[in-house]
Amino acid sequence: MFAVFHFYKKRVAAAIMVLVLAAGAIILFNLPQSNAAATPITIAIDPGHGGYDGGVSGLQTGAKESDINLSIALYARAYLQNVGYKVVLTRDRDRAPVEAGSVKRRDMDMRSAVINGAAADLAVSIHCNFYPSRYRRGIQVFYNKDADMPLAATMQSHLNDALNQSHIGRGFSPLWGDYYLLAQVPCPAVIVECGFLSNAEDEALLTDENYRMTLAYEICRAIEKTVAATA
Repeated sequence: MFAVFHFYKKRVAAAIMVLVLAAGAIILFNLPQSNAAATPITIAIDPGHGGYDGGVSGLQTGAKESDINLSIALYARAYLQNVGYKVVLTRDRDRAPVEAGSVKRRDMDMRSAVINGAAADLAVSIHCNFYPSRYRRGIQVFYNKDADMPLAATMQSHLNDALNQSHIGRGFSPLWGDYYLLAQVPCPAVIVECGFLSNAEDEALLTDENYRMTLAYEICRAIEKTVAATA
């Protein structure tokens, strides 16, 4: 029974894995290193939902989207920090920026305030998808404004090559979406829908810790490519 998700039940083991992978990330990544004379690039990661708002749930396991989003975001932060990036999260635990009883718009305003307050150079919001048809699956990237398009194109292309092609035999194009959070931040920003919790195969992947670590790594690789292209 997945219930409240293994991420918190296994927090000690996960912490050890983060340390091991973070050390390895220095070798695996080829990201620009910061130094005392340079201002590090700031990456904002938004783990969608949290606290009173669990998001969607897996049909097979009952896994909460909010827990999966947070797990991926924490791994991404570990990778990026260990190669010199400054990373800000809109939340780092199972709670929303605005707790129960508050309207969703205020929650989005708080998240955008965190991103804007950090003067982020780019932002990635992590989510899981859900659809009435259980056959829909795969990783889909969304953007909102013109400034988002290079990041969206690079992110989608990289995730297609790294994961979508091998798991579902096809890729996608990034899609425009009327997303309030993306519109409220001036920096390039995207939403990564990491898979469909309405699909059994995607759910099995997303509830596997090794896959979440891999997905976090590939998201960071796409960030690397975007930064390199604009340097």
